[in-house]
Amino acid sequence: LQAYISRLSTTQEDTSTSEGAKLAQALVATSDQGNSSHGDWIVDSGATHHMTGDPKMFQEYKLSSGQQRVSMADGSSISVAGKGSLSLLNKYCLHNALHVPNIPVNLLS
Repeated sequence: LQAYISRLSTTQEDTSTSEGAKLAQALVATSDQGNSSHGDWIVDSGATHHMTGDPKMFQEYKLSSGQQRVSMADGSSISVAGKGSLSLLNKYCLHNALHVPNIPVNLLS
C-alpha cells in the first residue's frame, strides 16, 4: 500500500466541466462483516476519485452543491457532500478527495 501511495500524484487536474455535470465512479465490491474500520483504505482502480464517508478525516473541506453524485458498482448513486484534502498515514496528502456519506469503505483511486 505504501508503494502505491508514494506513486500517487499529490495534485489532480481540475476539469472545466461544471460540478453538476460530473459523475464520479466507485467500482469496489465489499462485504461488510463488521471487521473493517473507517481508517482502512482500499485501492480501487475503478474509482475516479479518492473517497471517504468520514468528514473528520479532512484537513481542508469545501461543501458541495449536492449535484455531484458517485455511481456505485451496484448501480446506485450517492450524493457528494463535499471535497477537500486529507492526510493519509500522517505522511501523504490526498487532494480533491470526495466526502461521500454512507460509503462503506475509504477508497484510493
